[in-house]
Amino acid sequence: MDIYHTTVNEFSALGQIYEWWNITSVRVLYVWEDMENNRMLLWMIDRQREKILAIIPRHLVPGYRNMNLKGNVFSVQHFQVDEYHLDNPMYQQYKICTSDKAIMINHATTFTRLASDFASGYPLYPIVSTVTTVAQDHTNKRRLVDVVGRIVWGNRIRQLRSFELILQDETGNVTKLLLYNVPANLMIKVIVATYNKSILYVSCMKLVHNNLGNLLVSTVLTDFDVEPQMYEADRIRARY
Repeated sequence: MDIYHTTVNEFSALGQIYEWWNITSVRVLYVWEDMENNRMLLWMIDRQREKILAIIPRHLVPGYRNMNLKGNVFSVQHFQVDEYHLDNPMYQQYKICTSDKAIMINHATTFTRLASDFASGYPLYPIVSTVTTVAQDHTNKRRLVDVVGRIVWGNRIRQLRSFELILQDETGNVTKLLLYNVPANLMIKVIVATYNKSILYVSCMKLVHNNLGNLLVSTVLTDFDVEPQMYEADRIRARY
């Protein structure tokens, strides 16, 4: 008996959790093997830059380890979705993704890599929080956030291979960012970006609420890019 699939172009069109789905294109931003919970998580964005997690169960993880997923664009076939609320996947008690849905990978799910000419025009980054949103967040909800801003001040903490930075958005609001244990091959990149007061995109940062001002703290999941080509960065360039 054939299984009926609904094919969609965007995550927002994913509906019933018991149906089977295909999505025409996604970019895999990040791959993390969650050893504590015996699974692999994929951060993916659609063409509207919406972000969602895909969850790969333990018994399927070996088949995905060497697939060269990160950064590439795929169509994904034959999967279901699940809904998350209080049990949204967590990292150190911080909610990983704000979406209330996740893609559930099964033994029949396939990832088909799309041609490079299509992938070259696909978004590189998710929709991100503004510095203003981070600075003025009083919800006390523990979550990981992505943010972009211009480095207006920086201090290197040598003994920890870490940096304390101040990011500013186009409104002039600022927030503090702590990058811990920066890999040796990226140290110079951060130093130069700080000296040049470059625009910095950072992902999967803990949003820590503080009476003296919220701050962002890096995790092992954190990635960053200097002078990203994205709408939010263009607004900052136009302002400063």
